[in-house]
Amino acid sequence: TISLGSLINHRIKIYFVDDHNDPDCISLINFLKTDLLINCGTPRKLSKNFLLKSGCDILNVHPGILPNYRGSSCVEWAILNNDPIGNTAHFMVEEYDAGPIIDSEAYNFKKNSSYSDIRNKVYLESIKLMSKSIDKIFVENLSRENMQNQQETYPVYPPISDKEMVNVMEIIKENKHKSIIL
Repeated sequence: TISLGSLINHRIKIYFVDDHNDPDCISLINFLKTDLLINCGTPRKLSKNFLLKSGCDILNVHPGILPNYRGSSCVEWAILNNDPIGNTAHFMVEEYDAGPIIDSEAYNFKKNSSYSDIRNKVYLESIKLMSKSIDKIFVENLSRENMQNQQETYPVYPPISDKEMVNVMEIIKENKHKSIIL
């Protein structure tokens, strides 16, 4: 388990900000000469100004297989479409979920998995993929500048409706998704 204390013990500095798009946040990033930012569930879209002026790449792990599943509720949409369920590590750009892909993984789930089991596994695996991707970025010297944005872009999925969520739950309950195999 990683805690704030263990990060501090490893001399990893942590800064919390109220709004990453604030000019003071951008100034802090530049002052620190940051090499890489890690997005962990920001509630706001990164502004074009932030992306241009932060001076570093931003790594994100998206709960969906890119480029097919951009936007929100991608786990649920993949279940409805009987497509692989997984995560994609990518660099962030102005357009949602369209930056260069670093790595992608699909997962299998045990028979009789609940919705919560599926969502928890996707979340926990995202942390592992984030760590693996950080290593890959520094070992292979990857950046937005030396990689191409995704060539194919698919529509951005909207939040799942209540009616569609009922269908998701039924598919899971009946073990009808191809990723529920074990």
